[in-house]
Amino acid sequence: MRSENGSRGRQEASRSLMEREDINPALPEEKSPRRDNEKLLVDVVNLFLRHEAMKVVATNEAKTHLSSLLQDVTKGETIVISRGRKRLAKLVPYEEPVARPRVGEVIDSLLVIPDEALRPMNEQELQTWGLK
Repeated sequence: MRSENGSRGRQEASRSLMEREDINPALPEEKSPRRDNEKLLVDVVNLFLRHEAMKVVATNEAKTHLSSLLQDVTKGETIVISRGRKRLAKLVPYEEPVARPRVGEVIDSLLVIPDEALRPMNEQELQTWGLK
């Protein structure tokens, strides 16, 4: 059984570590170990929240309530179907594939090259480019 004081002590210690500004003042703020630790903590919390947001249902429940689960999926929810503790499948909202152009299909306006770009160079331009 956890003691209330031990748990409180760990919370205070972790809070004091997060509040420290003097870990390495020589490094720029974006490269400091504190910034890296905060980013890691945010990533872990986001992963945990994303994992918790998924509804996990057993196979027999999924079979019985498939239509209501599909309604939840259309609202943006992710549902995991499991057998016992083993996860078997994930129901996610369907995303239409992005239409790709077919071979030879014109996807933009034609490139127009002005006539001036194709005229012969004069003597001064040839000397500027080192061609004469």
